[in-house]
Amino acid sequence: GDGTHCDNDGDGFPDICGTFATAAADEPTPAAPNPAPGMSLLRYEPFQSAATWFGNLTQLVIGADPADATNRVILMQEQGDASFFKDIDWAAEAVVITFDYLFREPRGSENVTVYVDNEIVYYDNAETTLARDHLTSSGAIYVGNVAGRTARLNFVLRTDQPEGGEFGGELVIDNIRVYGFLEHDVDLDGDRDLFDFAAFQRCFGASPIPDEC
Repeated sequence: GDGTHCDNDGDGFPDICGTFATAAADEPTPAAPNPAPGMSLLRYEPFQSAATWFGNLTQLVIGADPADATNRVILMQEQGDASFFKDIDWAAEAVVITFDYLFREPRGSENVTVYVDNEIVYYDNAETTLARDHLTSSGAIYVGNVAGRTARLNFVLRTDQPEGGEFGGELVIDNIRVYGFLEHDVDLDGDRDLFDFAAFQRCFGASPIPDEC
């Protein structure tokens, strides 16, 4: 993709730099099912830019999504252990995240581990994964324990080369989403609007308390 790459660790492979950016226009957020009724989409990373992310053996590219050759995605290459990370100020309402991923041309048992700070929150292995032929959702991953504070989200692609495997496998990442329950979303429909105010009016001072309250 467009942007600036640099070799942060001297391995000859272009890494994502802090100055990386693209000039892509804003695009509408694609529809995705909420992990639970009443949750709202709080944050969305479609990777039109990776300017605020860091990593090694990692690039922002086009052409790696089998379903859309124009889609910009994160591509991690197995030339050793690769990482892709960002320190995130998690919303106070944050409960779960999801992301889409794909093991592209795996060479063995390379695996992806996702951390929030030092806690492992997700793991998958290229030998047993269902994420092979198309971008596949991770499903809901709990992050409520970091809600309201700063914590690092870190994707690590580990090589199997020391166990007799070979370099060359790739991992594609796209569409990181953060979901949670919005404060004052009284009717739990995923937004805050006049219907929530009406529900609050019906409940405030009511006696006996209606079931909806």
